[in-house]
Amino acid sequence: MNPKGGRLTLFRSKFYLALLSLFVTVAYAQDKQWRTMDEIKTWHLQVGNSRVEVKLSSFVHVDRPQNTVVSFLLEDGDPVLTVAQIAELLGRVLNEMPDLGYAPEKLGRIAFPSWASDVESGINLAVVRSGQWKSCIGLKTCYSIHRVISDHLSSSEALRPLEPILEAHHLEQNRVSIDDPGCGLVPSSTPRAVEVGTRSLSCGGLILVDLQPI
Repeated sequence: MNPKGGRLTLFRSKFYLALLSLFVTVAYAQDKQWRTMDEIKTWHLQVGNSRVEVKLSSFVHVDRPQNTVVSFLLEDGDPVLTVAQIAELLGRVLNEMPDLGYAPEKLGRIAFPSWASDVESGINLAVVRSGQWKSCIGLKTCYSIHRVISDHLSSSEALRPLEPILEAHHLEQNRVSIDDPGCGLVPSSTPRAVEVGTRSLSCGGLILVDLQPI
């Protein structure tokens, strides 16, 4: 098995479960197919060599239809996106939202998996330096690294490329956190992992960027 592919498959499954816990409810449609009530539109886009799924969803199931979320997901094995590329895709969604009947300035959250972006290396290094990773090995979810990762994302320049596109739509970051955090030991050849002894460490989860209007 390709180690990288196996890692991405595991994280991909955790990503969908995390999104499910955030904003998905289901309804039985007339065509007898299960569908998410919250999904507004999904784009399948090509960015360089990467195939990206971008989804716009809302909180209609809790009577907040104008409160929306944009999520990003890569196909397994594709090159990671830079935060600048995520910002560019986000801008395309924000520009299209009025035609879909949604106000861009009410976008409440951006969600993307850490392994799909160039923030992963910084996350791994921050966790290794903290020493908290040792208690995470073998656990599916490890909340002891939640604060380490969230603090790193909030205090570093990693997400700064999002700011211009957010400001252009009268939005700003309110809080950054990570959902369903976890760590695992991987082969030393794994991209963006950090060496710990004879192996390397890869940590991450679902990055949540909560927004507020300016």
